[in-house]
Amino acid sequence: MLISIVSGYHARDVRDLHPFVLDLPHATVQNNTRGQPLMALQVTEFPNSGICIGAAFGHAVADGRSFHHFMKSWASIFRSAGNSAPAMPVLDRGVVQEKRPLWAFVSFLKPVVELHGAEPQRASIFVVACALVWTSLVKTQKLSLSSSLNHHQDDEFYYFGFVGDCRNRPELAIPSAYFGNCLAMCITRLMGSELVGENGVFAATKATGNRVEQFKNGALKGAENWITNWIEISETGRLSTVAGSPKLRDYDIDFGWGKPK
Repeated sequence: MLISIVSGYHARDVRDLHPFVLDLPHATVQNNTRGQPLMALQVTEFPNSGICIGAAFGHAVADGRSFHHFMKSWASIFRSAGNSAPAMPVLDRGVVQEKRPLWAFVSFLKPVVELHGAEPQRASIFVVACALVWTSLVKTQKLSLSSSLNHHQDDEFYYFGFVGDCRNRPELAIPSAYFGNCLAMCITRLMGSELVGENGVFAATKATGNRVEQFKNGALKGAENWITNWIEISETGRLSTVAGSPKLRDYDIDFGWGKPK
């Protein structure tokens, strides 16, 4: 049944979901002002089965947690016929403040933390899954380039990036209902020889776990360098990233219509 494509917990090809979500329209420029669409909604009806609401949003205005707060608030209002009072989003940009001013870092670069030889500090399911994906991607990339004259050497760094939610961090006191982008950019790196070696997954687990611990000890540390570092690392072609989180609990969005048939 067609409704099963969008309903349920089974594995499916993500490309099958693309027709149910609109692409955001292109930006327009009028009177020297650039207009960028921020959200697009599409409702698809499945006869005698149900409907599907597909939503796309621009990361310029919100991150995943903010978007899901909006969707869950919308669903709560609809489910209760307007009688519910969901937690209002926090729009005060003043709550996001790095304790150390940006200009204190202008004259020098932070030392690079050497991860080689460090004891593993964190081995959560997330960290181990990231390590497995990272090593597998690097091995696949190196195999596909093994016959190329310009293949990557084992003495080059490979990078792995993920984001951390800064809400509810004790040192920042940013409320969970904060609306906007409130993510820390977390990137770690290892030599290609380490990642494809016999203990590659273990090495990747240590490196990723150490980066998680660094985030916990200072979520916004080095924020003034994030964009520059991201651009430089992206240009190497050796960056793998992961996005999204089951903690956003997409399936908790309930408009009160019941299960699809």
